Amino acid sequence: MVVLFGAARQVGVEAGLGRRGRQGVEEGFGSVAAAARAVLTRWQVLLVLLAWMVDVVTEVAVAVQPLVVEQVASLLLVAVVADAVLVQRQAALAVLASSWLVGNKQDKNMKAHVIEGGKVTNTIEIEALNTLPNLTLLDASLGGTIGDLWNGSVFTTPPPPPDTRTYQEKRAAAYPPIGDQLDALWKGGTAAAEMLVLVQAVKTKYPKG
Repeated sequence: MVVLFGAARQVGVEAGLGRRGRQGVEEGFGSVAAAARAVLTRWQVLLVLLAWMVDVVTEVAVAVQPLVVEQVASLLLVAVVADAVLVQRQAALAVLASSWLVGNKQDKNMKAHVIEGGKVTNTIEIEALNTLPNLTLLDASLGGTIGDLWNGSVFTTPPPPPDTRTYQEKRAAAYPPIGDQLDALWKGGTAAAEMLVLVQAVKTKYPKG
């Protein structure tokens, strides 16, 4: 509006400088009206262009918005998948590290015999012989097993304990099963003769006495 009145005033002044009286004033006002119409026409054109640009920008935004949303969703999906893969890799690495630590610790363990009264009473796994200071431990790689005797330098197997069973108990433990004996007697012939040989061998091995 400032531009409009400024242009109109300039035209009116220029029109009125060369004329006097009413005719000059009327011509001045006529020039002012023409200038105002020209200015209004330019402003209308600018407003129409501005409205068209707003419509175009709005249409472009509406058309582009689904693409932008789809691209953003794709990026988020890629980020989620990448994060899941990273978590799986970290879990796998943690499992491998744990397995390595456990295996490495087991590799460092050693077997040791527990010596009590010059005899191996147990075999255990420990990290070092001084782990259990209250026990007498010996490296199991030197040999020996539970029940062996240790004289300070070598292991020896103790003789078996004496058999204190009666001859009846010894024979009963050595005889063939009663079912086999009855089956041989039922069949008779060669089967009965072979069973008799087996029974007689047990009696000979464990005589009365």
